[in-house]
Amino acid sequence: MTQNDLPDKPNGDVERHSGISDSDQSPFVSLVRQDFTGPLPHPSILAGYNQVLPGSAERILVMAEKQLDHRINTESFIAHEQMKQSSRGQHYALLLLQFQRLLP
Repeated sequence: MTQNDLPDKPNGDVERHSGISDSDQSPFVSLVRQDFTGPLPHPSILAGYNQVLPGSAERILVMAEKQLDHRINTESFIAHEQMKQSSRGQHYALLLLQFQRLLP
């Protein structure tokens, strides 16, 4: 797209609704994109939940805290069980080596 492809004057509807005068118009468009990642919604989204249903933001935070506690407990249990399994395997290997020496 070149400068010649753009209209000389903006559409009247755009001018009327945007509140921008002819002198403020430019051939450039500005786009804004926001990304948010994380276990919780963006604070503005949480505020929206709270407007629709008062107290819902608090409930969402409590739910996230419970999920975090559950995940920590589960990972701790798995790590403990893996250590027990590894230790048990080493003991069985030692026993097998000892029995192998006793056999003719």
